[in-house]
Amino acid sequence: MTSGRQPTLSWVELEGERALLRPVRPSDAEHAFPLIHGRREVLDGLIWQGPATLTELADHWMHWATPGDVGFRYLFAIVDKPSARICGTIGLRFHEEPFHGDTGYWIGSPFWGQGIGTEAIGLLSHLAFRHLEARTVGAEVFLGNTASCRVLEKNHFVRAAETITREVEGGRREEWVYDLDRERYLTLDPLQPLAESVLLEPTGR
Repeated sequence: MTSGRQPTLSWVELEGERALLRPVRPSDAEHAFPLIHGRREVLDGLIWQGPATLTELADHWMHWATPGDVGFRYLFAIVDKPSARICGTIGLRFHEEPFHGDTGYWIGSPFWGQGIGTEAIGLLSHLAFRHLEARTVGAEVFLGNTASCRVLEKNHFVRAAETITREVEGGRREEWVYDLDRERYLTLDPLQPLAESVLLEPTGR
């Protein structure tokens, strides 16, 4: 049952078998920059065309939680536990309607095929529904990105029958639209963190 006011995060760390989610920080840019700068295999799946410089990326990550008109936008580092280094990021944004979020993520190609993306989405869903009282979490995937589709479907996201068209740099692209609602999430057997530290603002910011 959701309250009238959506909870606001002040800190979070969620640990899975292989991945750990925590707030992104400027120092992460050193390891993340070579994983995304000019890497078409990653950027072709994103709306964002990546940072031009290391400094730009570090500046972009000065704040991991930013307020909007209807809710917060959060950005988390996806940390590869064996190396203890960032291998990508994942966002959770409540920016169009309270309690209705959306997510997007990227992972550097050296870390593909290891289950990190699937685990990151599972951890994020746990955060959204168990702690932030989300009613829905959505995601959009460019047509052809079947790997990201599998990641979402493994976490019980449902794909809409019709696609949408988005204006992007260089033209228009079609996207599949995915959604996971609270009732469906709570009736399933979703991923549970091995350990978690979630601190909420007592009265919001």
